[in-house]
Amino acid sequence: MFIYCFYGEKIMRKSMAIADEIYQIDWVHLTIKTQKSLYQIIIRARRPIKLTGLSLFTMKIETFGKIVKSAYSAYNLLKST
Repeated sequence: MFIYCFYGEKIMRKSMAIADEIYQIDWVHLTIKTQKSLYQIIIRARRPIKLTGLSLFTMKIETFGKIVKSAYSAYNLLKST
């Protein structure tokens, strides 16, 4: 589970960095068609790519922490009874 959450977080961060990298390009020397294409990519890159589990939760490190915390709480509850 940790691997899925780790790479889900990594994918989300990399996808958000795409817009910043495109913005750093020297736009003056590009054709109008290329500028429009890059602009559309920037608009799409504002929404990060997310790896989800069953469309219920996003795979990220925070989610993994919550799962471990819930599992530990359930373990302690079952252990005490």
